[in-house]
Amino acid sequence: MIHIEISNSPKDLLADVIAWDRLAGGIPFRQTVWLRSWWQQFGDAERAFFMVARDESGDCRGLLPLERTEGDFRRLQTLAAGNVCTDHVSILTRPEDREEIAIAFAKHLIECSSDRTHGWDQIDFDGTIAGDSAMEIFARCLEDQEVPTSIRSRMHLWFNRCEATWEDLLATRSRKYRNRVRGLLRKLDESDGELFVRDAAAPEEVHMGLLKLIELHQKRWQDAGEPGTYADDRMIRFVTDATLEMSDRGRLVLPQLIYRDEVIATELHFIGDDRRQYCYSTGVNHAYPDLKPGIMLNSHMFREAHRLGRAGIDYMRGDETYKGRLH
Repeated sequence: MIHIEISNSPKDLLADVIAWDRLAGGIPFRQTVWLRSWWQQFGDAERAFFMVARDESGDCRGLLPLERTEGDFRRLQTLAAGNVCTDHVSILTRPEDREEIAIAFAKHLIECSSDRTHGWDQIDFDGTIAGDSAMEIFARCLEDQEVPTSIRSRMHLWFNRCEATWEDLLATRSRKYRNRVRGLLRKLDESDGELFVRDAAAPEEVHMGLLKLIELHQKRWQDAGEPGTYADDRMIRFVTDATLEMSDRGRLVLPQLIYRDEVIATELHFIGDDRRQYCYSTGVNHAYPDLKPGIMLNSHMFREAHRLGRAGIDYMRGDETYKGRLH
């Protein structure tokens, strides 16, 4: 028997790293390292709507962290939505419990929809990936009862899968792609130290590297007349905290492409327990178009992912041009 409860102690749940993370499927954006850091900056206990599935012994078998939005309309939404662009949003549970927990959560939500305390009018999931079986089961249960639900991702998600070897990967690409990538990497490899990639490792290096990434990222968007992802200071604090903790866990890759002692491209990668490398944010200095610094660093990182035996690089949502160029 599964019992569903709505928790009003999200800090306690997020503090139980072992219980929470074992249900996250190895994806960093479902784990405490991401959601706890977000909660510390943006969370509001009065709006918390954390659903917890427990078995007869009281063990946690499933989690669905939601929050109420402000206003008269009673809407539930997933944590770290909107500008944060959290992807792979789903019900957290073990694969063998997926169907049972998804149905239990859906039925409980339907039953409490008109409740004075836990009632709601609409549920909005932002960042769910097509083909997520738990969410498909959950959605079908709600649709059967004509429950107003929005489960979506605003853009495509881009995943570049690794092959057995880097050369195997190149063999699957066009001659134009192979020539371009090999030319860029040859320029990097044979630059005699003028052009190289440096990985931030020590906490001070990670912090300074992240600040540089934010600077480059913001400049790009502000030049385009947009505020940029990091316009909110809380966003900077949140991503900084999560990044430093990822570094402590050995789950961070923060490369910088250096040209004549200047950072001309950088990327923020989190390594999942699922062997995927998730590229959350990038920054490029566009003063060096002839070097193609963004594509050069992307190509280097994809080659490194092959060398290290990763499953691939997930470039996450967003239909930026460079993702299409990476095939």
